Amino acid sequence: MQPNQKSGGPASGGWLANNRGEDVDMNEIDLILSTKYKDIKMKAIYVYLDKTYVPGTNDASTYGTDDNHVLRLIASLAF
Repeated sequence: MQPNQKSGGPASGGWLANNRGEDVDMNEIDLILSTKYKDIKMKAIYVYLDKTYVPGTNDASTYGTDDNHVLRLIASLAF
């Protein structure tokens, strides 16, 4: 059972590629910046993932050609 098979993205990449009989050949770069201002901790995370496998893409020429760019901003307060 693969809960992510219909949602796409990196979590389902291995299952989708395996189901199609293809190799998973993804590269990922993560950049993390963090700082603190008074009692607030802040973090910015950038994730780049190439060759994302998107469900519903049955055209072999476009399968695995999408890139993902994800930016997460996190702030936490110590109390």
